Amino acid sequence: MTALSDTRFAVVDTETTGLSTDDDVVLQLGVVVVRHDGKVEHEFVTYLRRRTWGFGHVGAFHVH
Repeated sequence: MTALSDTRFAVVDTETTGLSTDDDVVLQLGVVVVRHDGKVEHEFVTYLRRRTWGFGHVGAFHVH
């Protein structure tokens, strides 16, 4: 069994063009590895797809 002091958590965040699995895509992925005490040990961010922005899905802009 792993002690809590040795435990790490990976927090994953994605940015997408919307919620449709047919029409939308994942644009960015971020991962942060956090210790049990909240200290960030590692960070990773990458763009998976860059795209010319249009205003096809206005709903995504209302979230942010």
